[in-house]
Amino acid sequence: MKLYDIKGKQIVELEYISNSEGTFYISGLSSSKLKSYGYKKVVEDDYPQNDDPYKEVVSSGAIEEDVYHISYSIVDKPAEVVAAIKYEEWKKDRETKVANIEVSLDNCKGLDGSMESGVIFQGDETSQNRLGRAISASSIAGVGSTLWTAKNNKVYELSVAQLGEILLKAGQAQTAIWNENKPTKGDI
Repeated sequence: MKLYDIKGKQIVELEYISNSEGTFYISGLSSSKLKSYGYKKVVEDDYPQNDDPYKEVVSSGAIEEDVYHISYSIVDKPAEVVAAIKYEEWKKDRETKVANIEVSLDNCKGLDGSMESGVIFQGDETSQNRLGRAISASSIAGVGSTLWTAKNNKVYELSVAQLGEILLKAGQAQTAIWNENKPTKGDI
């Protein structure tokens, strides 16, 4: 059972008290007898539900007549903690947005020779790395075009310049995302 140790000014867990008078189970002792042994029963309010990441539950204890009363309240977290939480949320949101970058390209030549516009290509960081490697390898090898798969899994023959355009658009989109609602140093 939780008790408040009056002398030690702390909460302790005891099932019994053993002293020169004998051994006594806590459940059988009155409040006045507990007090004579240096303890008070602990009465604790229900722990509140807190779903707000910017708030926290704090407890406070107070000695009342025959009990030590523990109450809880929900308060705002310190500003620097809230700022750190918001920064982490912004980073997670940014990561999700970057992972979903898509780029539209016109004049894409299908394998059947047809031309299509508005073809969507993935522009996430992995795709940007692949594009960079394809551009470098094609340039070094002197190849003017290469096959590239669009988001809809259709394969197109794209020029190195078109690959560069996809990479540029994806990089610009990523830069815009990285600066969108970015917390300032003072906010962190």
